Amino acid sequence: MDEHILEEQELDELLSVLCTRDLSETPFPLVHLGTSYAKKRDLRRVEYVTTVMATGVDELGVLEPIGIGVGDSEDPYFWTKFLLSLRIRGLHGVRYVASAPHGGLEDAIDAVFPDARWHRADVLEQLAEDADALLDLHIEGERHAQ
Repeated sequence: MDEHILEEQELDELLSVLCTRDLSETPFPLVHLGTSYAKKRDLRRVEYVTTVMATGVDELGVLEPIGIGVGDSEDPYFWTKFLLSLRIRGLHGVRYVASAPHGGLEDAIDAVFPDARWHRADVLEQLAEDADALLDLHIEGERHAQ
């Protein structure tokens, strides 16, 4: 067996650690939400599900995976539940949430992270540039506030 292929149990353990670890030690001023769609089999039917991967960018610009979620649709309830799960685990310091536009996401951000603003990010490759620009804006804003 190829040593780079994870066994199902190993993958479950990695996902469990990712989805349950404490996020309270590091503030993440920028959170990127990337979505994709997958098929799942439910008895004899095949249905599409939404998957979301949350990546936090810390104050030094370091990217870190902070959460994964799966839902039946991208409605406001899905987004609120996912963002709330991150906040409950200690996610704090969020100033910007970057993602492609999704229905209900901005309302969920307002409800869960009222100090954060949504920022459109169409491609993941722009994340580092977005992080630098947004963190520069944050730093500049902090200077003017003093």
